Amino acid sequence: MNHYNSVLIYTSRAISLTEALGVFTSTAGGIKYKREYTTIEIPFTFNDNKFASVIWYYKKRGSSGSLITIYDVNPQGESIPVDSNQFTGRIEFKGDFANTNRDATLAIKDFMKQDEGNFTCEVRGPKIRRQTVTIRVTVLSNITEFKAFGNNTDEIVQGDNITLSCTTTVGEPLPIIQMRKGITVLNSCTASSISPTTLLYSFERISKDASGTYSCQVNTDGFTPTRNLQLDVKYPPEIDRSVKTEQVGCLGRLISITCEASGDPEPDVNLIGPDGIGLPIKGFVLKEFGTYRCEAFSRLGNDSRNITVSQATGISLISCNICSYIVAIYIHHYIN
Repeated sequence: MNHYNSVLIYTSRAISLTEALGVFTSTAGGIKYKREYTTIEIPFTFNDNKFASVIWYYKKRGSSGSLITIYDVNPQGESIPVDSNQFTGRIEFKGDFANTNRDATLAIKDFMKQDEGNFTCEVRGPKIRRQTVTIRVTVLSNITEFKAFGNNTDEIVQGDNITLSCTTTVGEPLPIIQMRKGITVLNSCTASSISPTTLLYSFERISKDASGTYSCQVNTDGFTPTRNLQLDVKYPPEIDRSVKTEQVGCLGRLISITCEASGDPEPDVNLIGPDGIGLPIKGFVLKEFGTYRCEAFSRLGNDSRNITVSQATGISLISCNICSYIVAIYIHHYIN
């Protein structure tokens, strides 16, 4: 059973209320969308005529043949047998002839695509009056696939050319497809009523900033199935901006050199001294001035930044000297 179809009913013409007997007092304009394989109702009322009977006719969509009678009601509201047709066993007269404003509403169970066509309600009173509605099954489009492609692996790496692809089923009336990131619409188009439609959005040399959740939505008269797609863009190590290229320190004093990096996958980060030996990033005793190097490695690449450490000057130098003097006094006192 298809749960994505609905029924659109609209009148071919509107008739104004007059005092003449047998004139329609309502149109089918109140009927809205209904799902296929449900019971649809076609409401018609006409002003009082105790001698009027009602006949319902049907003409298949696209048919050049004549109308066929699908329901017949006498002035007393009793049904009169009609020839067997595609609606036999599925039609129910929901009207009421007992009221002043007579009701000729007809219901059809399990309405299907092959039932599309014109339905004519004929009131036979002093004059014969007809009103026709066209009923068409409206196909509600759905999403069959939402994916990313463009490289040879399942992994998306910064710099790849990536395309998002969203494919929908046919729809009628023509649905609107939208691809978004958050509330930003990236691309949109009108879906086809004949064949599946694919909406594309391309990234040329995708950036890590493109990581996030993307959505594809198709809208057919308020029916809006949506699919989400998570993009995780991998990227090689990048030394953080917080890592300075120059720093001062005091020989023999504890120093902490910032060495941080980002990357996906998470990189290994090392701090290398002027002698090529690795040092603790959290802090170490400064033994020599020179160029220190912050390095970051992962399977996607590496990055590095040089940090020049030099002798502190000004207030920082005074602080170094005071500290050295205090240490010297302490050592002298301890030895003696």
